[in-house]
Amino acid sequence: MGTGRGMGGAGESIRVEDSSVSSRNEERGTEEKETERRALDSSPSSRLHAHAHAHAHAHPPNTHPQISTVTPMGDRVLVKAVVEEARTSSGIFLPSTSATKPNQGQIVSAGSSVESVKAGDTVVYSSYAGTEVDMGGMPHFILKNDDLVGTLGSGSDVSKMTPLQDRVLIRVDEVSDTSSGGLLLTDSAKEEPTIGEVVAVGPGVTNGDEVKKVESVVGSKVMYQKFSGSEYKGEDGKQYIVVRDGDIIATVA
Repeated sequence: MGTGRGMGGAGESIRVEDSSVSSRNEERGTEEKETERRALDSSPSSRLHAHAHAHAHAHPPNTHPQISTVTPMGDRVLVKAVVEEARTSSGIFLPSTSATKPNQGQIVSAGSSVESVKAGDTVVYSSYAGTEVDMGGMPHFILKNDDLVGTLGSGSDVSKMTPLQDRVLIRVDEVSDTSSGGLLLTDSAKEEPTIGEVVAVGPGVTNGDEVKKVESVVGSKVMYQKFSGSEYKGEDGKQYIVVRDGDIIATVA
């Protein structure tokens, strides 16, 4: 009987020991997993992932509805931009800095106070002007009427442009490639030309019921202020500039 109890006690002791060892093993396993988790959490990639996840929840993606209709107000117009790939006669693509064609587009609609252009007209507009909107995957611009430089007929030849408002189209005089002493001049050494021939003029500016007409006359030789207007190159290879009538400082002969 005593022996039986002794054996029973030993068995219970063994079972208690086994349970204690199992508990310690589980604790060590838990500690190892916790150590691994901390190591992963401290890695740069894990921190980056956590930051991105938090940022995505704090700043959900842009879900603005697609714009399908724009109605310009007042003196503004909606223009669908004409995007052309500039290339040489041999088919070589030109970078944007080498392109000579003006910013142009087609009038889609106009505000109630716009009378100089109408829907369907092809216009040239100032660089960096207006607000761009994406409609149907195509770039459009909301521009002020004053941002429109002129209108074009067929094609994009600026030498055939009809200026708008008080603007004047001038064919710039060519600059000599040589100095008075016969030295060949580089482009950077050539003096900036400020003289040219008036090719076309706008109708003038409307102020209430009065129209202030352009003073410059087609065919006259004029001098204009430096760094004024927008420069273009015509299909005839000539340089052109469109300036305000007020930027013309004198007629010359």
